[in-house]
Amino acid sequence: MALEKVPGKDETLSWKWWITAHAGTHGLAVALLTGLPALGALEWGAHILIDWCKPRFRFSLAVDQGLHLMCKCIWVFLIATGS
Repeated sequence: MALEKVPGKDETLSWKWWITAHAGTHGLAVALLTGLPALGALEWGAHILIDWCKPRFRFSLAVDQGLHLMCKCIWVFLIATGS
């Protein structure tokens, strides 16, 4: 999935399918762990956006992972504050 979700690579399926499925696994995990489908949907959208931007803006792996971690921190903050 990590290689297939980048446009321009040799594709078994369209990169759009792979990036959607990859982000979906993360969104599902967040929804199941928190019991909040809305947070799962936010994670799905944020994950797609970050992964779509990574090759276009040439994010390093550290920036990519930092942004993903920041999203998780935001979800925890939202749960903790009851927002």
